[in-house]
Amino acid sequence: MVEQGTEDRRPGSPRPFDFAAFAGWLDRLAQAETHELVHAELEASVEPREARVEVAASLRLRALHPAAEDAGPTVAFLLAPHLELSAASLDGLPLAPVADAAAPGDALRVLEVRQVTTPSRDGGPAGRESTLEVRYSGHLPSEWVSPAAAELAVYNLWHPVFSGALRPFTFRLTLHVPPDTVPAVSGRLVPPPPELAPREHDDAGPRTYLWGSVCPAGDVAVAVGPYAVHQGRAADLILEVFALPEDYALGQTLLGWTERLLPVLERWFGALPLHDRVGLILTPTSNWGGYTRPAHIVLPQPLATGLLGAEDASTTVALWLAHELSHLWFGAVVASDTVREPWLSEGLAEFGRLAAVEAFWGAEAYRETLARYATRVAGTAHPVPMREVTVDHPEMDVLARVRGGLMLARLRELVGDAALAETLRTFVARHLPGAVTVEGLPAARSAQGDELVSAASRVAGRDLSGFFADYLGPGQSSPGHGNRQLMSGLSCYPD
Repeated sequence: MVEQGTEDRRPGSPRPFDFAAFAGWLDRLAQAETHELVHAELEASVEPREARVEVAASLRLRALHPAAEDAGPTVAFLLAPHLELSAASLDGLPLAPVADAAAPGDALRVLEVRQVTTPSRDGGPAGRESTLEVRYSGHLPSEWVSPAAAELAVYNLWHPVFSGALRPFTFRLTLHVPPDTVPAVSGRLVPPPPELAPREHDDAGPRTYLWGSVCPAGDVAVAVGPYAVHQGRAADLILEVFALPEDYALGQTLLGWTERLLPVLERWFGALPLHDRVGLILTPTSNWGGYTRPAHIVLPQPLATGLLGAEDASTTVALWLAHELSHLWFGAVVASDTVREPWLSEGLAEFGRLAAVEAFWGAEAYRETLARYATRVAGTAHPVPMREVTVDHPEMDVLARVRGGLMLARLRELVGDAALAETLRTFVARHLPGAVTVEGLPAARSAQGDELVSAASRVAGRDLSGFFADYLGPGQSSPGHGNRQLMSGLSCYPD
C-alpha cells in the first residue's frame, strides 16, 4: 500500500497511479488473453550512481485453454513509465513501445502486445507450457536517485502482465549491485545456487543475491544504497532497518518501535507466516510515499523523522508504521482484490493501527479514536456499501480503510477478544498463498469477504451476517467490472 500525501512530490516525479485507466486496459487485454504467467527467473544488475538497470528474464507461461496450446501467446509488458529504455528484446527480437490509445498513457509503459510463437512442452494436467526470454536495459530519471546517497529506489523493477485477470505468479531474482552498496529487496532471501556462491576474498566483484517471493502476485521492489543495517528481533523474526549513516539514531528508533509493535499485531493476527525476516528501508526520498511489499516496508526519511519529534508527530508515524506492518499479513501474504474491494486489506490493516492505539496509548485513547472514526464515516458525501468501494472512489480512505477498521472494532465488542483473534488467525492461515504456488486464490470477487463473515459466525457460534451487512451491504459485484480480478495480492499498490 502507498500512503499518498505523506510528502511533497518533487517536480518530474511520477504521478499517482491511474487505476481507472489501468483497469480499462486490463479489460481489453482480457478479451485476447491466451496464456498465464506461472514463474519468472530474473537476473538484474543495478548501478545506483548511473541510475542504470539491466534485466534478463526467463518466463514460463501456461495455456489457459486447449486452443491456445499450439498458438503463440498474446504478450504485453508493462514497465515503470519513467524508465528510459535503451534496449529491449523478446526471444532475441527487438521490442519497442506501442502507441496504443487503449493503453493508460503515462501511468504505465506498454512495450508491446503481439502474437509470439514459442515451442511448447508438456505442462501436465494444468496444461502445456511455453518459455519466453526477455531482456531490457535503461536508466531512471534523476528524480528517482538521491545524489547525496547514491541511492536508487526502483519501484516495480519489473512487472510483466500477460493476463487481464493478473493471476498470481512467482519470481526468483538474482541481483548484482556494486561492492559499496547494500540492497533491500521485497521477498525472501534464499540460498544461492552453488555456481553463485561467493569466492573467498572476492571483494572486488559485484555481489549476487538470490530472492524468492513469499507472495506469488508480488512485484519486485528494490532499494540500493550505502546503507548501514540495524538488526533486532521480534519473536522468531529477524528485523533489519536499512538507514544511511547520518540517520543512525532514526534507524535505531524505528527498530525499537518495530520490535514493540509486532507482538501487539501477533496477538490478533498470529505469528507472521512465510517470513524469517522483515526489512524496513529509510529512503532519502520516495516518489510513491511509503509502501509495503512482502517482507519489505519503505519509509521516506522526511516522514520517518517524526519519530524523533514531538509526541504528536512521533505518535502519527508510529501508528502509520502499525498500519504498514499489518499489511505484512493482509496484502503481502494474504492476497485480496485490493483494487475492486480494498476494505479486505485496508480495513484489516487499520484494525492493527487501532490495536496499537489501545496497547500504547490506553483504552481512553482507543475509544476516542473510534468516536472520531464514526464521525468521519457519518460525514461522507457519497456513502455506499463497503463491498462497492473501489480504490478509485473519491472517499475510499474513509469508506474502506476507516470504516473497515471501525467494523472490526465493533465486531470485537460483539464477540470478544478471543473470538475476533481466532477469526483473524484462521482467516490468515486459510488464505496463505505459499512461497512457490500459484494455486488456491479465489477467483470470485467477495469470496474472501464472505469467508471472513462465515468464519466469524462459526467462531462466535451465531449468525453475524446481519452485523456485517450493515457495513458491507449486498454481495453482488458492481456492474462494468468484466472478468478482471485486479491486482490479486497487491494491496501494496498506490491508493
